Amino acid sequence: MVSEAAATGKPVHIIELANNRWGGDAKFARFHAMMREAGITRPFAGRIESWSYSPPDDTARAGTLLREQVLARLEQRAAGMKAAGWFTARCGC
Repeated sequence: MVSEAAATGKPVHIIELANNRWGGDAKFARFHAMMREAGITRPFAGRIESWSYSPPDDTARAGTLLREQVLARLEQRAAGMKAAGWFTARCGC
């Protein structure tokens, strides 16, 4: 729910909960540390504070990563086909 709240660009206060019996504590600790360091969240200290930050744009970030991976794979495939003589043998290029 923190990610959804962060997408609004509004202050997000966090109340830390005790460790749970299912684990995952290190993963959540890293996530919350990253959000605090980015200035997105702050611990709730008994009063509502106001601050601003640029909301994370995970869609654009994911799109960029996906595009880079697809292009790298296409380049690998083309290099393999060229090395195998595929282009010369089939199209006379």
